[in-house]
Amino acid sequence: MTVIVSGALVLALVVVGVYGLIAGPRTGVADPASSPAPATSAATTPATSVLPGLPVTADPVAYAQAVAAGLFTWDTASGHVPADYLGVLLAGAAPGSEEANGLASDIRAYLPGDTIWAQLRDYQTSQHLTGATAIVPDSWAGIAASAGTLLQAGTVAITVDATRVRDGSWVGEAVHSEHPVSFTVFAACTDACKLLRLSALGTPLR
Repeated sequence: MTVIVSGALVLALVVVGVYGLIAGPRTGVADPASSPAPATSAATTPATSVLPGLPVTADPVAYAQAVAAGLFTWDTASGHVPADYLGVLLAGAAPGSEEANGLASDIRAYLPGDTIWAQLRDYQTSQHLTGATAIVPDSWAGIAASAGTLLQAGTVAITVDATRVRDGSWVGEAVHSEHPVSFTVFAACTDACKLLRLSALGTPLR
């Protein structure tokens, strides 16, 4: 007998499998090889500002825009280090999430590593987003319907498109670059949104 599986169901299973959005607690011990190493960044000067936390909101679009700003807005001259930006975003993780290690790895993939950060600091590099838009992708309704109770309650995907802007200095001259970015934020939005996972940069749901 031939079993026909819909594209939405296949994608739903991929989303659940790859991003660990499965509902309910799971047993077992995480593979240490997949767990991110603790941050050891050290700044040359102490930070003089407090990084803003993620908002308390049940609006997935507003929440995803704040996550995007947290991922892409940084300044190497501020005294903050990558671990500080990582900490802010992890503070917004869903409580008791089985995918905490996966989320930490997702976030680290967006932030410069310690060695790169030190080099960027020499060039007084800062970064931010412009023109950010955030929408629930058209494919999500079918994915969520096909996944059914496999998904955590309130799970929603929000795809962000924006332009990444970097400014810095090279041999005394100002340097400016812009680059389009796109990715998907997965959040559990019931009373308030909590961050679950991030897609890889450049691989958003549509």
